[in-house]
Amino acid sequence: MKIDFLLNNAYGIGGTIRAVANLSGALAARHHVRVVSLYRHRDVTSFAFDPRVSLTTLIDQREGAPDLALPAAEQPSSRAR
Repeated sequence: MKIDFLLNNAYGIGGTIRAVANLSGALAARHHVRVVSLYRHRDVTSFAFDPRVSLTTLIDQREGAPDLALPAAEQPSSRAR
C-alpha cells in the first residue's frame, strides 16, 4: 500500500511533525510511505525520518533556492469563484 502524508513544513518543530515522523517510520516496515512537505527552509529536518520514508518538498525556501526566484512563490494562493 502507498501512504502519503502532507505537512505544511516537515522541517519545523512541533507535535504533528514528530507524530508523522514516528508513524511514517512504523508504517514503512510494511508499506511504501512518502512525506510531502509544502515548505522547506533548512537543509535537514528537526526530527529524524526513517530512511525508508521518502521526503519530498514542493517549495524550497532556502537561501539561493530556485523556487525563490519564481514570482508566484511570493503570491498568496487564490480560489476561483
